[in-house]
Amino acid sequence: MWALLDAASRPEWAWALAGRRRVLWVAAILVGAMTLAVGLVVSGVYLLRIRPEVAAAEAGRPVERRGRGRAGGRAPDEEPGGPNSSGGGGP
Repeated sequence: MWALLDAASRPEWAWALAGRRRVLWVAAILVGAMTLAVGLVVSGVYLLRIRPEVAAAEAGRPVERRGRGRAGGRAPDEEPGGPNSSGGGGP
């Protein structure tokens, strides 16, 4: 119940800044509430992983997405053929 109320009360812009979709999480919590086991898992994931991201975005702090690796394993500002690549072209 707490997860559902919390998810529904967060502003849409905070969800967008966190890169998450409120409709998806509210629906998942509602569907999960139909069975105890699924509801506990979905609510737990929301409260422990998603809620901190959305709350950080709402508070104006940088959003730290846990559990997701970087695309391609590169730093955001590193070029694909950066200094650690073995693509040749160096001395």
